[in-house]
Amino acid sequence: MSLVLDIGHVPRATWRRVAEGADVALSPDAEARIARGHAALLAAAGRPEAVYGVNTGFGKLASVRVPPD
Repeated sequence: MSLVLDIGHVPRATWRRVAEGADVALSPDAEARIARGHAALLAAAGRPEAVYGVNTGFGKLASVRVPPD
């Protein structure tokens, strides 16, 4: 039986079981939220303006654009 991870607090004992090799699944709510976040990230990456850390570098490389490919 898989451990089902959801959004929010995950007890340390659960992470211990994951580290020990337990099978893991995401809850339907977690999967839906991840999909929405992924769509937002793709939309931000496709915009012409700079979006820090999405289509630019980080820190000292913040002014360096990262090509879409």
